[in-house]
Amino acid sequence: MTKQLILEQNEHHFELAMPGRERWELIRGTSYSPLESVVAAAGACAGYVYQDILTNSKLAAEVMKVEVDYATHEGDVHALMALDVHFYVQASEAELEKARRYVKFVHRYCPVIQSLREDIEINDHVHWVEE
Repeated sequence: MTKQLILEQNEHHFELAMPGRERWELIRGTSYSPLESVVAAAGACAGYVYQDILTNSKLAAEVMKVEVDYATHEGDVHALMALDVHFYVQASEAELEKARRYVKFVHRYCPVIQSLREDIEINDHVHWVEE
């Protein structure tokens, strides 16, 4: 399946310009950088996939928030080196233990994470949010 995104140059920045959608500005130094957009996409995708896994496993657990810490290589090209994905899950203590066992499936089913280079270290962490 082939899809297309359109990035238009507008003054001194690029805008994601998709018909029928709001324009998304990528302004160097003042808004989200392309690298931050990749990290955010990985976090959002992982959150959606993890919630689907929990729901399909019939667990009474909800992903309330996802935080992603990331490291880049030193030098001219600051390519991704590592991601630490923190899932904040609201559940009972018993359900949380089950939820922790299912987090290992997120990488297999998240297309954004599947698209990243294999040498990027990705670690998942599940944190409890009281009900």
